[in-house]
Amino acid sequence: MLLNYLLFLSSAQASQVIWDGHYRTRAQLFNSLSLSDTNSLAEGLSTEDTHRFRLQPTWAIDHQTKITTQIDILPFTNWGMDSVHYATPSLSEDLFTDSALRHQTLQSNNPLLVQRLWAEHQLEHLWISFGRMPHHWGSGMIFHSGNDPLSEFGNSVDRFAISTTVEDVYIQASADRYEKILMNDSDGAFGGSLMFLYQNESAQGGLYTLLQKEKADEATFSLFTIDLQGSTQTGPLNAEIEVAYQFGKGDLSGGVDDVRVSSVGAYFNLDYQIDRYKIGLGGALAQGDKERNDTKYTRFTFNQDLNVGMLLFEEPLPTLQAISPSAQNEGRDYSAVRTGYSVSNALLIKPTFTATLVDDLDGSLSVLAARAFNLPEDEGSNRNYGVEIDASLKWIPTPHFNLSGTVAYLLPGTYYKNSNSALDGTFNKNVLGMQLLGVASF
Repeated sequence: MLLNYLLFLSSAQASQVIWDGHYRTRAQLFNSLSLSDTNSLAEGLSTEDTHRFRLQPTWAIDHQTKITTQIDILPFTNWGMDSVHYATPSLSEDLFTDSALRHQTLQSNNPLLVQRLWAEHQLEHLWISFGRMPHHWGSGMIFHSGNDPLSEFGNSVDRFAISTTVEDVYIQASADRYEKILMNDSDGAFGGSLMFLYQNESAQGGLYTLLQKEKADEATFSLFTIDLQGSTQTGPLNAEIEVAYQFGKGDLSGGVDDVRVSSVGAYFNLDYQIDRYKIGLGGALAQGDKERNDTKYTRFTFNQDLNVGMLLFEEPLPTLQAISPSAQNEGRDYSAVRTGYSVSNALLIKPTFTATLVDDLDGSLSVLAARAFNLPEDEGSNRNYGVEIDASLKWIPTPHFNLSGTVAYLLPGTYYKNSNSALDGTFNKNVLGMQLLGVASF
């Protein structure tokens, strides 16, 4: 019915429809995300298998005007269950409110969600765009559209933007709205951005600046982001780097006053192709916060959809069984969690080796090692997050279809082992993870 409706709109307006998107299904097994077999609430074996069909059609009404929407069908719906939004436990303070544009954490029986809708119009030297659109920059270290098959969150923004090009430089300025509280009140969250992007056949680089401001209950908070990124492809070498700085000040609506933010993050990835083999090296830096009880925040957090592994900074660790399981808590207790879905307060490095074993079949092996950037003095010796080893096979019979399997093994470090003395048992058990992923894309 949905596809018939979309096609009807296309024919009714005599417009061309450009289809984009993918369907992915994923099955995962973990033993055990609790990092323990001695804690009384240790989880043991856990599994998850989910759907998602992300459809992004564009109606090219004429050569100047187009409208794009994004629809999620069965978004993160478990096999055999009703549709639910992905649950995202909060592990830190909310420095900026964009609750209207996030995946909700409440249950929903809606198997179809319209996530984005925006229009674009091209003039002689300008492009005008407006609506709820994906928010992405560079590698996705801070702002990530969430359009990859393994993405689970995604940034959207209600934006009015004007763009132009000057030779090889693309320039965009925008006004953004993140949250509106009352029609007759100035409270809410809004912002503005300015972007410069240079691009040629083999390289690109740019600067993205964003000012966000929130006003609520006589509390005002401002956050400024400056993000530099560059990438190049020269023969067998691919290289990408991104560096960002965030600073801000003000009062948070939750009652925390005189907040100061100053944090740095960086990410890089290198690939070198030699015939059927590829050698890669990735790394990241996310500044940490040494003092927990002051109002100066120096902790930098990567976007949840910039995935560096399958277990570390990808799954909450350690998780426990809920004392009173319910549909709302999904049977889990996150009170002992030390790391979540994002790289934060970390230094990490990840070498990867990939080989084409036979036609259409690739194999890869990677090792992810990470330690904390900074910790309070009483935890200074517990900086080691651990080491994760991932081995994968990927079958790609056509450009639009692939199947992959991954086995991951995490050896947790002292950051987990020595940090939960208030809980019974120990948290030093290695973790085994397995994943099967199928993707069909437009």
